[in-house]
Amino acid sequence: RPLGVLTRPDGTTPELPKHLGLLSLRHRRPILPARAVNALAVLFEWLHVAPIKLLLLAAVVAFDGWLFFFHGIAGGIRDVLYEPAWLLAVLVSVVVATFFHEIGHASACRYSGARPGVLGVGLYLVWPAFYCDVTEAYRLDRRGRLRTDLGGVYFNGIFALACGAGYFATGHEALLFAAFVQHMIVLQQLLPLLRFDGYYVLTDLTGVPDILSRIKPIFRSLVRGRRREPKVAELKPWVRVVVTAYLLALIPALTLLIGMLVLSAPRTFATAYDSFGLQLDRLHDSHGWAELGVGAFRIAALVLPLAAMS
Repeated sequence: RPLGVLTRPDGTTPELPKHLGLLSLRHRRPILPARAVNALAVLFEWLHVAPIKLLLLAAVVAFDGWLFFFHGIAGGIRDVLYEPAWLLAVLVSVVVATFFHEIGHASACRYSGARPGVLGVGLYLVWPAFYCDVTEAYRLDRRGRLRTDLGGVYFNGIFALACGAGYFATGHEALLFAAFVQHMIVLQQLLPLLRFDGYYVLTDLTGVPDILSRIKPIFRSLVRGRRREPKVAELKPWVRVVVTAYLLALIPALTLLIGMLVLSAPRTFATAYDSFGLQLDRLHDSHGWAELGVGAFRIAALVLPLAAMS
């Protein structure tokens, strides 16, 4: 009864105070009602059919192998810095892909047999973020919940693949940079250290609530000679193996991508500085209000996305 499971003797339900979990999304405001979200989810349900999903994932793996091990992203970085409008376009693509990410959760929830709720925006820590209410996914079995958890990053992969298709059709290197940004977002989402998708994947995969409170003890337990902490000892052996393997696999992948960014940082900053000077020269040599407006737009399109991404 104190938990609200049982009613009072008179049949009324006690009102319980709402407690937001650690690092939860706050100040949420819906922007699409549940009916509209379900209509969108129905449109994209077919992407979760097993043969289609396997085909798309194989295409994503093949594209990633070509992008990261053969072609690279240096050309894309150069294009978005020398053509600031492309940088602004990449920032817009991030917003569109984030919305598409939530449709991935909603469509996976619908395909698994539950109905998604509203889609809206909120504040996570200090950043605005989209969210989709998939509370009904808790009615599903473990497979359905995991499909719902991973539906978002799956749609990020599809969006990156679409950027790659756009590059092969047009030859614009900036589209490859947009695809690379989607991969960074996927890695961020898979981090279980915050309440991103990876957190819910681990929770539903292991059946252990509040994994955030157990990650640090698990890492400590890897040190030889340390006494196993209670929050680790109470877990089943296979649960400890899954959580530990997940973290050990994710950290090298994240290190690889961060290393690529660090190694390319000097060239990126030098290119951005050179591009800024070029835009100033164009602004200085412009004639008439129309050309001045275009020059000012180029500078704003270079500076604002860089500030937002940083």
